[in-house]
Amino acid sequence: MKIGSVNGQVLIAIFTIVIIFFFWSGGSKKSRRVTTTTVVHQRYYSNPPRNPLNRPPGFISMFVVCAAICFLIISSTIALSEWDDAVKKHNHDAKECKHNDHNCTNYFEEFLTTDADMGFEVGNELPISLSPNGPYYWIGFLAGSVLMIIGIYSAENRRYGHKKQLKEAEKKLRPMLRRLALDPNGVVEGRIRLPDAIQVSKPTKFNEKLIILIYAISALMLILTFLSIGSYFNELSGEPYGQNMNTKHDAQVFLLLSLLFLHSTACQKVAKYLFAEYEGEDDSLIPTQVRRQSIKIEENRVRELSTDPATASDVLEALSKEMEAAKAEAALLRQELDETRNKVKGLETELVEKTTELESIQEITKSMEKIVEENKDAGDKSLSLNDSVMVGDNLFNGDKIDKQIINDPEAIARAAIEAYREGQRERNKIDLDFD
Repeated sequence: MKIGSVNGQVLIAIFTIVIIFFFWSGGSKKSRRVTTTTVVHQRYYSNPPRNPLNRPPGFISMFVVCAAICFLIISSTIALSEWDDAVKKHNHDAKECKHNDHNCTNYFEEFLTTDADMGFEVGNELPISLSPNGPYYWIGFLAGSVLMIIGIYSAENRRYGHKKQLKEAEKKLRPMLRRLALDPNGVVEGRIRLPDAIQVSKPTKFNEKLIILIYAISALMLILTFLSIGSYFNELSGEPYGQNMNTKHDAQVFLLLSLLFLHSTACQKVAKYLFAEYEGEDDSLIPTQVRRQSIKIEENRVRELSTDPATASDVLEALSKEMEAAKAEAALLRQELDETRNKVKGLETELVEKTTELESIQEITKSMEKIVEENKDAGDKSLSLNDSVMVGDNLFNGDKIDKQIINDPEAIARAAIEAYREGQRERNKIDLDFD
């Protein structure tokens, strides 16, 4: 038993060291060298290097975090339920509240101040406000879990809101690409004005305050847990060696360390999610140099403005420039309109051809049905190319029969349509000769 107890102590000590190292290391050393102050906060920039510290966690990491938060909430709720039962049991034999109601304390005060025993012996020597054998310890885990849920919700809203803004901006910029293609100097000459760029999405003031609260509760739970574990090791060092300790206490210590590990890990991931930054329009459809050039032109124009009041001639000159820009834009629109008209004319011609073809097929179908009925009455159910061409020829008194096909329905149908068209063309030619 003594060897087993020593092994349990070694495992718990190693686990404690691992948790302390994980919590205070903050990830790899490369990430620790980079802070948010090194992020370039310019409005327009060209492909800045991604900061690993500001990159949001992946889907799997957030799924594990959500599972850890659920486990923390369930464990804290169960512990608080056990504490509630212990408080009720502790106050069950109190006689003063049965006859003197004014001496009774309310339920909330009893829940937080009653010196009850819920059976958690590790850290039981500490005051009720610090011990796991009390409500405050588990309320801390529960409060931390609630704050992390709020943090995840806030970070998700900011992330998807930024994505939505980028999509809307790209949708507005697509029509402008055509204008830039038709008028490459439009930005330089002032005929095209670019819209404002979507800035880099940074943590809001609410996100920053939430990060501080999450880290504060995480540090508090770290301190309370190690105080409880410290009392556990202090009990082990008593004389005789480990007399009052058993496997139940080892299990309780392992539970506390596991909860602390989950809570610390989840706090770091949620804080990292809140701390994430998302790129703006550095990779947008509008080139960065073009956008910079537009801004530079506008800045130069404002810098060159005179301090004297504008005269009527200056206003007329500005109106003339605006009119020239409007004419250039109207010319571009007229060119686009001409292209659209040509497309419409092509579609109208194609529509007329398809309509004529449909009418031809309808006429052929009627004549073919007539021939089928005649052959059916005569007892002959086969249809040759001769018959099919006769359908087209008879409609316009043509003669285009030169071979027979009796086993290809599609060829017979095409021959009938072609004969119909040839006869129609001959009729149109005859009509023109008479004219």
